[in-house]
Amino acid sequence: EAAVKARAAEQSYITYVLADSSKFETSEVVSYSRGSKVDLLITDRRLPEEKRRGLREHCSEIRFL
Repeated sequence: EAAVKARAAEQSYITYVLADSSKFETSEVVSYSRGSKVDLLITDRRLPEEKRRGLREHCSEIRFL
């Protein structure tokens, strides 16, 4: 499944990711987007600051709900 998501991200003009903070407890969310930039990540405010810092390297914009 991660390989399919990675291929979709590579082929996309704009990449959006919508995921709650619990999804970042595993590396799968970031691993499928490795090598490609996420244009907009939308997640909840429970995402720890250390994870936010790491995700900023991969995401052009992060919005918190």
